Amino acid sequence: DRENALMYDVSYSTIYGTAPKTVKRVKVLYSTLFPVLSVEGHTFNGWYLDEGFSKKATAGTIISADTTLYAKWT
Repeated sequence: DRENALMYDVSYSTIYGTAPKTVKRVKVLYSTLFPVLSVEGHTFNGWYLDEGFSKKATAGTIISADTTLYAKWT
């Protein structure tokens, strides 16, 4: 099935707190994939496509493989 071959899983790496559940079968990142996290003593600064926090995850980004979003904290 061609359509299913183009869809991927999005998982979350949070460091603090509990990670949201993996979202299955996604082709494009959309705003509901970006839950806002809250952990006492830390400020959540958004989701990133890499562990070095150099590529911010934005709605409309097309993904081409299973992807992990990384939570940035200060």
